[in-house]
Amino acid sequence: MKRAIVIPPPGKHLPDSQRFRLQLLCFLGLALALVVLGTILFLTFYVHRPDAAGGSFSGELKKIDAQLSVFYVGETANPDPARFNALLDRLEKKAIGVESRLSILKRRRILVRLSAGENRDHFRAAYREAAARAAEAFPFSEPLAAIAAESLISDLPDGLSENRRNKLEQYAGLLSESRFITLALDIQVLLGALSDPETALSRGAELLAAGAASTTDTERESFLINGTLYRLLRGDKEGALSQVVSLLQSPDAGDQSLRFGAEFFYDMDNPMRAAELFSRFSDTSSMGRLADSLWLAGFKDGAAEIWAALVSPPVLVTGEAAGSQAPGVETSLKIRSLYNLARVSKDEQKQAAYFHGLFSEAPGHIYGVIGYSRLFDAYRAENLLTELDAQKEPLLDLELLRRRLDSWEIRRVTAETWLLLGRHPDEEGLYQWGAWYFDRQRQYSETALLLRQARLNGMDGPWLALHDTLRLIREGRLDEAAELLQEQQQGGGIWQIPANLGIIMESRRSVAPALDYYETAASMVKDPRDAARVQLKIAHCLHVMGRDQESRRVLEYVQDLDPDNLSARLELRRLSL
Repeated sequence: MKRAIVIPPPGKHLPDSQRFRLQLLCFLGLALALVVLGTILFLTFYVHRPDAAGGSFSGELKKIDAQLSVFYVGETANPDPARFNALLDRLEKKAIGVESRLSILKRRRILVRLSAGENRDHFRAAYREAAARAAEAFPFSEPLAAIAAESLISDLPDGLSENRRNKLEQYAGLLSESRFITLALDIQVLLGALSDPETALSRGAELLAAGAASTTDTERESFLINGTLYRLLRGDKEGALSQVVSLLQSPDAGDQSLRFGAEFFYDMDNPMRAAELFSRFSDTSSMGRLADSLWLAGFKDGAAEIWAALVSPPVLVTGEAAGSQAPGVETSLKIRSLYNLARVSKDEQKQAAYFHGLFSEAPGHIYGVIGYSRLFDAYRAENLLTELDAQKEPLLDLELLRRRLDSWEIRRVTAETWLLLGRHPDEEGLYQWGAWYFDRQRQYSETALLLRQARLNGMDGPWLALHDTLRLIREGRLDEAAELLQEQQQGGGIWQIPANLGIIMESRRSVAPALDYYETAASMVKDPRDAARVQLKIAHCLHVMGRDQESRRVLEYVQDLDPDNLSARLELRRLSL
């Protein structure tokens, strides 16, 4: 008899754990299928068929655009903030990506442009808040970061709050695409991140270089020039020089580059190269700078001829240069040229004529009054300065005191010096002159009082440390004096600092270091007589080192600087024996 075969129900032969897993897998598969089906339906009927959907994102955008179109033709005066902001706020909740957020922000910006008065303020605030929300929702989107930054900058208050500064720094840190480089740089400048070379942003050079690479013509020129200035701020003179040379050698170098190069070489003590670049322009400002450069380069007659041309009416300017003159530039240049001619002329009658011309253009010109008064004896000069009420002007007040030095005894001069300082307690230059005068008269106790008063008044110029050093030298404390001078030397300071370091080194018979310090001082000094004194020290060091030929050449240069320098003549005669 055959036995019947019984087929067990599905899964009955499986253990409970396996049966549970199978059921779970089936459930997950069904859920995934439903999600995929829902996505397909959404993309098919909501996104790709906006008109059929009625309330789709793109459909609502079209409705808003239709409502905005009436404002383009001026049918209505001002969009209603409450209405349009509510529409866009509702639409923002449907936005599902960066592009949709950008579309909404575009409409908000259009509303800002179309509105006026209080309505514009409402739209601008809504635009700024929406841009911030979009940037927060998509923190790695450069376009949204750029828009959020732009919304903060376009509505900039008088002062930047800490929160706004932090936001701008955050957005600027995200911007690296070439189209956003200019904005990133603007933000850094606005925040003051480039104002101090010590705290300048690390991305400064990178941003400027990227900007130059991504722009053309005038804009590129501006980036390269600012990149050079950035190098100068960081103390990279060699790099700046290399960039200027490259800029000038470029076949498409424009006027902006040429002018910048001229000013750069003028400031870098290369007046001849500066003169060559300034000579390429015909406007009066460039002619004035050309004269200045020629004077510094030693071509004094050429400089005087240009100054004379600038004061001889009319100064003809043609072409584009005629439209580039700012109001008052020619008058200012004429005043400066008249003063320069008066100062360099060796004919007293011409000097007086130039000063009279100067006063007709600029009555009461302080330096002109001082120069003019020096054409006369002490009595007439004193009357001239007194008529002008010299005590109201610090420099004229000082000039009046200086003209009386020879006729007053030392005690009265000392008292008048203190009265002068009392009338002008904030004029650091007067304190500096007073310290120099007291030291020259060996009134060291008065110098000490003056330095103390200057510091109480908040003055901290390098001349204070210089007089402290001179006191230490007088007291024989050379090590302390050298240490103080070296501290000041690191910060640049004035030429007297390296010059006095040279004197200390020379007193220790360290001639080579002394020579280095004197040469540093010579590169800083401007006044020809002071320069002659420093060069005389250099000549002496060279003689001690056995370099007599070089010493002789330096002494001849000293005579060119100061023909009345008897020490140079004596040294030259001694070397010739």
